[in-house]
Amino acid sequence: MGKIAYKFEDYVTDKIVEEIPKWKRAGRTDVWIAKKIGIGLTKLKEWKKQFPHFEKLFDKGREDLLQDLEESMYNLALGKIVTEKSYAVNSQTGQVLDNIVNVKEKFVQSTDMLKHSLATIKPEKYGKLALEGKIEDKKDKLPVFGGEEDL
Repeated sequence: MGKIAYKFEDYVTDKIVEEIPKWKRAGRTDVWIAKKIGIGLTKLKEWKKQFPHFEKLFDKGREDLLQDLEESMYNLALGKIVTEKSYAVNSQTGQVLDNIVNVKEKFVQSTDMLKHSLATIKPEKYGKLALEGKIEDKKDKLPVFGGEEDL
């Protein structure tokens, strides 16, 4: 049996070019993407080396994902008020109804994330304290940007 000749243009359509950064941003692996395109991982790696513009699609998605994660980490470290809404569900059909049954707000924060961030940004001041767990876990010691009306 001979080798199958894969033509880049036959597999990497405009639609695929549009989707790859979105897939990477969603955390999809190269194995998953190769399967979605209809090729093997080895061929995907060859094409990434052979076509720099193709590899840049993967880099763009990874950079977007990293930016999203960094922003999420920052927000989690500072904390924020989260509103949770519960909706009624029709017990016979399972359909979610428009009427809200319950609304509650809670403050969500990760002091571990805050400690890690401080230790990373200013290790000479917070590095050792964060590792030893000696940075206090008090919300009132966090920096506040704006008043309650901004929440």
